[in-house]
Amino acid sequence: MHEEKAELEETASQLQDIVTEHKQLLTDTRAYRNNPSSINILYHF
Repeated sequence: MHEEKAELEETASQLQDIVTEHKQLLTDTRAYRNNPSSINILYHF
């Protein structure tokens, strides 16, 4: 039982990271729409 809880907590933590990254991408996308010239950095992957 304890292992299951640990796994769930790890999964929740990973999901939280994904949500945070997604919010950052949305923020970057909005910034790009508002000011397309400011976002050249995003295309240098």
